[in-house]
Amino acid sequence: MKKWFNENKWVIFLFLIAFIILYFPIPYYIEAPGGLIDTSNRVDIQDKYVPRGTFQMAYVSSIKANIPLFLFACIHPDWDLQKKEDVVADGESEKEAEYRNQMSLQEGNQNAIIHGYQEAKKYLQIDNQEIYVTYLFQEANTNLKVGDRIYKVMDKKVSSLLDFSNIIKKYPSGTRINIEVINHEKKEKRYAYIIEKDGMKIIGILTSSLYQIHTKPPIKIKMDQNESGGSGGLIMTLTIYNYLTKEDLTKGDMIAGTGTIEKDGTIGEIAGVKYKLMGAVKKKANIFLVPAGKNYQEAIKVKKEKNLKIDIISVKNIKEAIEKLKNRE
Repeated sequence: MKKWFNENKWVIFLFLIAFIILYFPIPYYIEAPGGLIDTSNRVDIQDKYVPRGTFQMAYVSSIKANIPLFLFACIHPDWDLQKKEDVVADGESEKEAEYRNQMSLQEGNQNAIIHGYQEAKKYLQIDNQEIYVTYLFQEANTNLKVGDRIYKVMDKKVSSLLDFSNIIKKYPSGTRINIEVINHEKKEKRYAYIIEKDGMKIIGILTSSLYQIHTKPPIKIKMDQNESGGSGGLIMTLTIYNYLTKEDLTKGDMIAGTGTIEKDGTIGEIAGVKYKLMGAVKKKANIFLVPAGKNYQEAIKVKKEKNLKIDIISVKNIKEAIEKLKNRE
């Protein structure tokens, strides 16, 4: 064994160096131009109207950096480095960050269903709001865990975020409140101390809310396991609306875009606009929808700098998005 090692020590040494270079973790991510996801492969509605064109969700390619990729990103004009702390929040593991992004995707999809059906004036019934813990701030004094579904607070059943907030408001700052949660289908006992911040009583958590939604016609949304985040909400909403109405918003075009769909129908700003725009151009989209404000200004700047051939449309809310697509030439 010793003889074999001596004969092959340089090979072993070089192998170890190569392994370290390729797999040694460094605290950076790389953002690069992504691609498009055809929403016709994601949304299934009975008796839907089939459009001539397509709606496409734009995404960013996010890569966990190793040493060679880090060095390449330093010289590549369309690759940017992001520190890990800009991707993963303080005190949050990568697994918890992924869970939060998955919940954001589910919230975005349910908001898309709600607004798509409401704008199309189709039957929609919303029941049973469920509240999930998605992030714990460092100042929180609690044993709540990411993934907990809040079931009861101070022995009172919670059926909405309003219920939750109203219970907390009843108690002074510093009060320990008892919380019953469901985690992995098991009921667990938790606690949290009320803190006051900017004049508001909180317990230092972020939550996501999911509903039971009933529609006519029925709808199913299918997403891949590696997809997450809420930035596809705008395009998903337009897809659903388009399937439910006779008028074809696509008019035969490939329409790409990005932006969250909020509970009130506004289109929320997102990160990575330039990468999504470049990915849409690469896939030969005709139109790019983007949230009004900073996102739109960034998209216009990138279009001019790179001389991109695509129409960019800014939208503030889902009603405006529908109207602008209807009225375009």
